[in-house]
Amino acid sequence: MKILRNIRIILLPVIIVCINGCTATHFLKDNEILLNKIKIKGGKNVKTDNIKYLLSRQKPNRRIIGTRPYLALYNLGSYFKNPDNIFRRTLGEPPVLFDSTLAENIRKDILRLYQSKGYLHAEIGLKIKLKNRQAKLEYLIVEKKPFYISNVTYNYENKEMEALFSYENNEDRMLKPGIIFDEDVLGKERVRMEQKLRNQGYYYFNKEYIYFEIDTSNHKRDAKVHLILKNPSSDSAHNIYYIKDVFVMTDATASESEKNRDTSNYEGVFFLNYRKKYSEKVLYRKIRIRPTSLFRAGNIMATQNLLSDMGIFKFITIKNEHLRDTTGRFLRTFINLTPMEKYSYSFQFDVTLRELEGVQTPGIAGTMLFTVRNLFGGAQILNSRFHGGVDFQAGSSNTNGEEKLFTGNQELGAEFSLLFPFFWYPTHSGEQFRPYNPKTRITTGFFHEQRKLYKRTSLNFSYNFDWRKNIYSRTSFAPFDISLVFSDLSPEFSDFLQLQQQKGNFLINSFDRALVTSLKLIHTYNNSSLISVKKSIFFRGLLEGGGFGIYYLRQLLDPTIPSETHITTLKLRLYRYLRGSGDLRYYLPVRNISVFANRLYVGLTGPLLKSTVLPYDKYFFTGGSNSNRAWLARRLGPGTFRAENNIFEQGGEIALESSSELRFNIIKFINGAFFVDAGNIWTFNDDVSRPGSKFHFNSFFKELAISSGFGLRFDFSFLVVRLDGAIRMYDPYYLSINEDPFVAGKFESQVNVGIGYPF
Repeated sequence: MKILRNIRIILLPVIIVCINGCTATHFLKDNEILLNKIKIKGGKNVKTDNIKYLLSRQKPNRRIIGTRPYLALYNLGSYFKNPDNIFRRTLGEPPVLFDSTLAENIRKDILRLYQSKGYLHAEIGLKIKLKNRQAKLEYLIVEKKPFYISNVTYNYENKEMEALFSYENNEDRMLKPGIIFDEDVLGKERVRMEQKLRNQGYYYFNKEYIYFEIDTSNHKRDAKVHLILKNPSSDSAHNIYYIKDVFVMTDATASESEKNRDTSNYEGVFFLNYRKKYSEKVLYRKIRIRPTSLFRAGNIMATQNLLSDMGIFKFITIKNEHLRDTTGRFLRTFINLTPMEKYSYSFQFDVTLRELEGVQTPGIAGTMLFTVRNLFGGAQILNSRFHGGVDFQAGSSNTNGEEKLFTGNQELGAEFSLLFPFFWYPTHSGEQFRPYNPKTRITTGFFHEQRKLYKRTSLNFSYNFDWRKNIYSRTSFAPFDISLVFSDLSPEFSDFLQLQQQKGNFLINSFDRALVTSLKLIHTYNNSSLISVKKSIFFRGLLEGGGFGIYYLRQLLDPTIPSETHITTLKLRLYRYLRGSGDLRYYLPVRNISVFANRLYVGLTGPLLKSTVLPYDKYFFTGGSNSNRAWLARRLGPGTFRAENNIFEQGGEIALESSSELRFNIIKFINGAFFVDAGNIWTFNDDVSRPGSKFHFNSFFKELAISSGFGLRFDFSFLVVRLDGAIRMYDPYYLSINEDPFVAGKFESQVNVGIGYPF
C-alpha cells in the first residue's frame, strides 16, 4: 500500500510536466501571439479590485502550479478529426491571444480610473515584452499627488429642498472639504440625496436632477465642487406626494372564475380576497405603508422585505398609481401577493466515505421536510422534519485491537415546529417589537441515536423568539428549552465508564436519565450575497445557561431538599452549566475566479455549582467531514490524548478549530478546493483517565492537530456533492510519546463524501 502511495506522489509532477510539454504556442497561426502574463507596477492608492476588473477583459489562460492544463487539453483536441470534440468543447480552454489595441484601450481605462479617483496628473505606461511568440504586459503606474476637495457649494432651485438639506452637517454628507476628490463619492452623494428626498414625499424625484461642476483650474491641486439640484423642466418645482389609499390583493393569481373578491377594511387598508385565507391583522402588521401618510420609498422596501420574510408568498409586487385629482398630489398603492403552495416537501440525502489506515467506512443519511403554510389562517407555518441515517465506523472490536467494519451510528428523529410571524405569548402580543420583524417558533420532537456503545432517546420542547435588527443581523432567544433524555449503555461501555469513575472521571453521570433545561441566546450576522461574489462575513454567537430555572424553583418550593443534582422522586439528573461558542467565517474573492474561505470556531463549556459533568451532547467534539477532515468523527483529542482502540468518542470543554479553503472552478460544474484544517479540544481540569487533555495557555498551540488535502465539488445548482481527501500533517498525540508530531510521511488519510460545503 505504501509503494502505491509513493508511486502516486511520483506520478504527480510527471503528469504536470507532460501536460506542460504540450507546447502552448504550437497550434498558433503565423500572426498570432499568446498572452502569457500581465503585471501591474506602482499604484498603491487605488483598490486593486478596480484595476483587476479592467484587466479581466484580457485574462491569460488559467494556470495550476505554473502550468496551463486547460490550454493543453484544448490543444490536445486538435489531434482529433472532429473539431467539436470534448477537449475543445468542454475540458479545454482556447488560447488567449495578445491584442495590442485592447491592451492600449485598457491602459486608457486605467488612466481614466486614476483620474476619477483624484489623481488627475497620473501617468500610465504600457510595456510589452515578446518572447517565443508569447507576450508579457506590464502596466506602469505613476500616481503623482492627488487633488483634494477644497470647497463644496450648493445651489437648490427648489427652496423646500434647500430647507430640508440646510439642517445637515458634514457628518451626514459624503462630500466634505479635505477629502481626496473621487467621482465615486460624488455618485454616492447623489444616491444619498435621492434616497432622502424620496423618503420625504418626492415620489418622482431621481438623482438625474443633481449635477456637479468641478473647478480644478488653479495650481494648488485642489478641486472646488459646486452641486446643483435642478427643478424639472415641465413643472415649476418638485412636488410632495401622499398616500391616499392602500389596496392589498392576497391572491393575485386567482383565475377568472375566482375574481369576484370581497373587499374589507382593516385600519384604513383595503383587503381584496377571493376567499378570506389570511388574517388581515397579521398582514397589516407587516405593511409599513399607511393611508394619508407621506410617501416614503423606504416604507415600500420595508414592506416588500417583511412580506417576503413571512415565507408564504412567492411574489410580492408594489405599485403606485398617481391620482389625477384637483391637487394631483396623491398616490394609490396596490400590493399584489402571489401565495406559495400551501403544501410542499423536499428530500435531502447525505453520503460519507472515510478511509483510515486502509479501511473504507461508508455512511448514509436522509431527511424529509414537509411544510404546511398558513396553517390556521394567521400566516403560521408548520415545518415537519423526519430524519434517519446509519453510519459505518472503523474501530477496534476485540482485545487484539484488530480493525473491523461495524454499524457504528444509527439515527432516527422527528421534529415539528410552528412558526408565528409575530411575538406570541399568553399575556401580550409583542406590538412594541413590530419594527424588528418578530417571530415566535414553538418546536417539539424526539431524537433516537444508537451507537455501538450506547443508545440515547430524547424528547425536546423549545419556545423561541426571533427578531432582526436589519437584513444582515438576526437574534434568537429561547427562554424555554427542555429535553428529557434516556440512555442505555452497552455492557462494554458501562464497564469502561465505571473504571473511569474509579479514576476520578465522572463521565458516566452524563448518561443518567436527565431533565435538561436551558435558556439560549443566539446572534447571527451574515452579509453574504446570493447574486454576486463579494467579501462577506458570517458570525454566529451562542450563550447558553442550563438548569438554573428548575434548580431555583425546586429550592423555592422546598428549601429542605438537599442541593444534589438529582430530582429524587423521578430519579432524573439535573445539570447546571454554562456554554458559549463563536463561529466566524470570512469569504474573500480572489481575482474573480476563486474564493478564499476561512472559518474560526471557539467554544467553552463547563458545569457549575455542585454539578460535576455536563449533558453528553453539551461537550465539544472535533474531527469529521465538517471539522478536521483527516480524523474520524468525534475522535480527535482532547489535547495530546489518543484512545488506544479508537472506539470511544472524545469530548472536551474547550474547542478551537480553524479551516481555510481556496475554492476555484476546474471546469463547468466541477469545482476544486485546497484546504487546511487545524484544531483540537481540551478539558479545564486534569483528567487522570485521559492524560494530556488539560488546556495550558503556554502550550495549547503545540497541540493543534493539522491536516490538509484537496476536494472536488460537483455543483448541480440544486445540489452540491463534495468529495474531500485529507491527510494528517501534524498529530499532537506523538508529543505524548516523545516522537515527531509531523506525520505527513505516515499517510494517515481519510476521504469524505458529503452534501454541501463544509462551511
